[in-house]
Amino acid sequence: MKGISLSSVIQVINLEKQSCDIEARAGGQCGQLHFREGTLVDALADGLAGEDAAYEILGWDDPEFDVSTEHSPRDRTIEADLTQMLLEIARRRDEELEESARSAAAQDSVAPHAAPPAPPLVESASGNGRGGAQAEPDIMAEMEAALAEVRVEPEIEAAPEPHGAPGRAPAPPTRGAPPAAAVRSGLSAAGLKRVVQLAKDGLGDALLSADLFSSADGTSYVGVNSRPAVCALVNQVTERLNRAFDKGGLPPLGRYYMAELDGSGLLLVAPCGDLQLVLVVDTGRVQLGLLINVVLPEVLAALEEVSPG
Repeated sequence: MKGISLSSVIQVINLEKQSCDIEARAGGQCGQLHFREGTLVDALADGLAGEDAAYEILGWDDPEFDVSTEHSPRDRTIEADLTQMLLEIARRRDEELEESARSAAAQDSVAPHAAPPAPPLVESASGNGRGGAQAEPDIMAEMEAALAEVRVEPEIEAAPEPHGAPGRAPAPPTRGAPPAAAVRSGLSAAGLKRVVQLAKDGLGDALLSADLFSSADGTSYVGVNSRPAVCALVNQVTERLNRAFDKGGLPPLGRYYMAELDGSGLLLVAPCGDLQLVLVVDTGRVQLGLLINVVLPEVLAALEEVSPG
C-alpha cells in the first residue's frame, strides 16, 4: 500500500477491531504483524519473533506493506500494550533525531572555514517520490474517496450537552486516542483533547469528523469520527501546497486553509508546527460566520498553545 503510513493502517485495524495479517518490507528486510480483533498478538521479522519482532517492524521508516484478511488462528506471543510499544518507538526516534543533530553540530564546529553551501537546485516538476507531479491525480482521487466516507451521517453516541452553542445537538463524543495514535513524549494529552473538544462543543452536530494529527507521519492523536486515511492524505496535500507556494514565490500557508466539498461540506485544515488539525463540517448545520469568527479563533489558540513546533 502506498500513500498511507503503516501507523495509520494500524489505527483502522484497532478502531474497527479487525483480524488481519500485515506483511511489511523495508531496506531488504521483511516482517509480519498479526492482529486478531484489533489486538497485535504476534510478529515475525528476520530471525526475531514476538515483541522483539514487533519493535523491529514498527521502528522501520516508511515501509511498504500489504494487508491480508485471510488470517489463520495465532497463539498470542505479545502481551505488551500496543500503546506503550508505540510510545517507546516514538521515544527512540526522538533520541535518534537528537543524536543526529548533535553529531551534525559537532561536525560543523570542527570545520568553521567550510565554504557556504551552493544554492539549492530548483526541484523538477516531474520529480520522483512523493513530490512527483504525476502522483497528484492519484492523491486527489484517494482524497475524494476518503472524504466520501466522511459524508456518511455519523453515528452520534450519548454525550454530555456541550458548553458552547446552546440548543444544538451534541456532536459525537471525542474518542480516546487509539493505540496507533499514542501521544509521543513531550505532548500534552489533555491539551490535544482540549483542541478537539473545543471544536466539538462549538460546532455541535455540524462537526462530521475531526482529527488532530502528526505532520511527521499523519498519525492521528485524538479525534471525533476519526478518519486515518483523511489524515494521511491531507498531510500530503499540505506538504505539496507548501512546496508549490515556495516555488511560486508566494508566502507560506497561514493559520488555516479551507476547501468546499460537494454538497454542504467544508474541509478545514490548520497546520501548526508539528501538528495539523483537520475538520470536516456540514455548513448546512452551522453558519460560516460562526465557524470562522467565533469557533475557529478559540480552537486555533488552543492548538497553538499545545503545539511544540
